[in-house]
Amino acid sequence: MKPDKKKLKKLPKPLKTKISPPKLKKTTKTKELSSTTLSKKLSKTNLAHQLSKASKEKKDLLEQHQQELAKANKIQFNLLPEQIPKVPGIDIRVHYQSSKEVGGDYYDFIPVSPEHLGIVVADVSGKGIPAAMVMAMTRASLRLLARKILSPKETLIRVNKFLAKDIRGMMFVTLIYMILHIHTKEILICNAGHNPLLFKGEDGVQIINPPGIAVGLDLGERFNEILQEQSLTLQPGDRILAYTDGVTEAMNENEEEFGEEPLVEIIEKYHNKKSQKFLNILIEAITQHQGNAEQHDDITILTMYRKR
Repeated sequence: MKPDKKKLKKLPKPLKTKISPPKLKKTTKTKELSSTTLSKKLSKTNLAHQLSKASKEKKDLLEQHQQELAKANKIQFNLLPEQIPKVPGIDIRVHYQSSKEVGGDYYDFIPVSPEHLGIVVADVSGKGIPAAMVMAMTRASLRLLARKILSPKETLIRVNKFLAKDIRGMMFVTLIYMILHIHTKEILICNAGHNPLLFKGEDGVQIINPPGIAVGLDLGERFNEILQEQSLTLQPGDRILAYTDGVTEAMNENEEEFGEEPLVEIIEKYHNKKSQKFLNILIEAITQHQGNAEQHDDITILTMYRKR
């Protein structure tokens, strides 16, 4: 049976849909990739910039620190005596050689009275700005408290009482303090935990090392009990040598120290030389021992010779 054409409804024509390539999607993906790549490039550029900035800041801080150390070193050097006092019949010379870092070595001459000269060689524990500050405090207190006091023990007791409250055991100062009678050539000596004094007289080289502990370690009672004085009189041809541990602990490239034996040998052999010549010989020996090794500590040497 054939369908009735009248009853048949006209079917709608199929829609013609034009399918285009997904250009939009491709374009979006490309843009996303480009954006990601650009972001990575920007991140790398930003990171490199930050690294460069951090390096520059570190370099600037290092330069600033070095400038501050140089200023501190200059201030420290300016605190040392401008000239060595002239004492009739006594040939006094000093050698001071600072290390790269600011240290705490110091020496001084203090006019205790018209007939008495105070002489000090000291070494502050540690390095850097704190050591330089304690050194300046020690210098100021000694100059203030030593006037008209003819006993080195009494002077150091006063200095310790003054300093110990401030440094409170965090740092300490080792020192030799001597008072020379200009006319009689008698010397009163106190050693507050410092390297021993070497004395070359008729009987050979002697160690002068009266008991004492470093300034600043104790508030007073123990320091006062231990500290003692010793006296000697310089005769014609006698020599005294005071130094800091930068001398004996000067190391060569094999980390071997200069030691005490070369000091004894040099003072035995060359004690009759003029003090400057004697110092030159000693410094040359230290320099030869060090070789190419860097100086790691300040070096201070003070010598006195009674002329014949």
